[in-house]
Amino acid sequence: MQKSLDSIESWSERWNIKINPEKTKAILFTRGRRKIKQNRQLQFMGEPLPLQPAVKYLGIILDRGLTFEKHIKTIRGKSYATISKLYPILSNYTLKIATRRQIYLTVIRAYILYACPAWSTFCATRLKSLEAIQNKCVRIMLRADRYERNDDLRPLVNLPTLCSAIETSVTRLKARIAAHSNTAVLQIG
Repeated sequence: MQKSLDSIESWSERWNIKINPEKTKAILFTRGRRKIKQNRQLQFMGEPLPLQPAVKYLGIILDRGLTFEKHIKTIRGKSYATISKLYPILSNYTLKIATRRQIYLTVIRAYILYACPAWSTFCATRLKSLEAIQNKCVRIMLRADRYERNDDLRPLVNLPTLCSAIETSVTRLKARIAAHSNTAVLQIG
């Protein structure tokens, strides 16, 4: 890994690109749960570069095992905080259901589904925890009782399950990749 860091450093110097070593993070992706023994400290631009258990890249939190567990926890926390802030609007019966639904789709669901093709391969239990966020919003919008089934409530606000929304997003991305003119992009799919 140190060789790769050195080549990035020389490349950036050759092309006169400044990289901030304080913002640079290192992570080693593994399948195992064991801690990785680091034989020697990595160096980048003269600064020590310790291995991190998780890093944030383009808004996605990547952990060593690519389980996205920390990312899902962050999504849940921020989504519930947003729901509590938007509660007066989502539960306001003077607004049409369509308006409240659009607010949910624009603010909360867009945040939940951000970059979902990248992290959608994780296990179903984590997906259920995200589905619970949508169910809570639907119940707030409809002022539904606890005993009413989520499967009966979602059609009232015209919302598919989160799982099917993720599948749709992944399918659209695959179609866009397949139709792309750049050969490098075609090799992704």
